[in-house]
Amino acid sequence: MDCPVIIARLDNEVIKALRALGTVKRLVDDGSNEIIGSSPKDFSTQIHNELKMYAKLLPDAKIQAQ
Repeated sequence: MDCPVIIARLDNEVIKALRALGTVKRLVDDGSNEIIGSSPKDFSTQIHNELKMYAKLLPDAKIQAQ
């Protein structure tokens, strides 16, 4: 198996596990953040959008890096 095939399979198996009944509830009950089983592209988009949001939010709130 080459690397992209392994990554695709791992991604599919993780998504199936996250969508299994009770998995998300258990993770959230244990203190995890919201769990979203999505594609790597969707995850990348989410991270990009959050970075843009924080890039605006931090200066607006006058929060500086320490």
